[in-house]
Amino acid sequence: ALLGLSLKEKEIKEIFQLLGIDMEIHGNDFHCTIPSYRNDLERDVDLFEEVARIIGYDKIPSSNIFSASFSSFVNDEQLLDDKIRMQLKSIGFHEHYSNSLLSEDFTKHFKNGDPVKIKNPLSKEMEFMRNSILPGLIMAAVYNEKRQQKNFKLFEIGTVHNLSNKSYTNTKEKFHLGLIWHGQSDLHWRHYENRDIYNCKGEVTQFLNSLGFDKIQFKICDIQGFQASLKIFHDKIQLGFLGLLDDLLMKKYGIKSNLMICDISIMELRQIKKQEKFVFKPPSQYPSINRDIALQVKQNISSEDLFHVIKKEGGDLLTDVCLFDVYQSEDVGDDSKSLAFSLKFQSKKSTLTDIQVDPIINKILDSLNKCHGAIQR
Repeated sequence: ALLGLSLKEKEIKEIFQLLGIDMEIHGNDFHCTIPSYRNDLERDVDLFEEVARIIGYDKIPSSNIFSASFSSFVNDEQLLDDKIRMQLKSIGFHEHYSNSLLSEDFTKHFKNGDPVKIKNPLSKEMEFMRNSILPGLIMAAVYNEKRQQKNFKLFEIGTVHNLSNKSYTNTKEKFHLGLIWHGQSDLHWRHYENRDIYNCKGEVTQFLNSLGFDKIQFKICDIQGFQASLKIFHDKIQLGFLGLLDDLLMKKYGIKSNLMICDISIMELRQIKKQEKFVFKPPSQYPSINRDIALQVKQNISSEDLFHVIKKEGGDLLTDVCLFDVYQSEDVGDDSKSLAFSLKFQSKKSTLTDIQVDPIINKILDSLNKCHGAIQR
């Protein structure tokens, strides 16, 4: 079956005798004794190749049909990596490859576990295996900035290593995705704002959604080496973080423009993909209803907190929520802000009316007031 032709036992035995291979037949198995000088014959497929070589490859009939057991197919864990590369390149990112060996100083810039030291390093600059994907990307950004490049985006997929007592080698290997946005915009007759954490947050959300991760959430956090940072979650699983590099590290690396950085665990993405189930949902044939609500809340209340309450109370009829305005002035007070949301309601069974939507809006507003003290403006 492997060669694509059928041979009798007698023919196979004659071929092995010509090659100096002793063969005994035990049931359906051929037990072969390999000569000591044929150290290239290690597996059963090596013997198949020898048979094909003696018969002649030109005598093996060609076929346009391939048949094999489904169990012989191996799941490709790198398939997600290829999709990530394709999606990032389609939105303007350039792939970068860093040296996986770093000096001790670079392993201390980001808290990612204890680094693995090499026993016989070539130099002090390559003494440790990297424990973060980020230093190499930042050095690449510095290199490009010094050559007058602006407004570029880089990404890298690679391994990082940490010390671990749970493995035989006392090390742990993990796959990570690193993203970098150079903050300074290009010269243009139209004025474009420099990139900030909100632009990059939108790009990360769009990128992950395109891969099928549609439950992305962000939470404000404090991470070493960053002025401002957000943790990235898929449902309740932390995928990584997004942040703006702080002034101290910018000075150490010698970079002048703001640098937005994202670090995502490929291992977590793969694990979520394994549990993924595809469900087809036909689009609704009925028109939607849009409602806008403006809420006055305290400065420390994040829009993400309000999103959760709106989606929870909106039920199945609420199909989309969008924050479209943020307003801060003396009118709302120094310690408050106004957030405006657009809510889209749609049913798969019938055309919605105001009588059906109004109670849901009131329920949402009541819950927002109880949970976060939100006042409708």
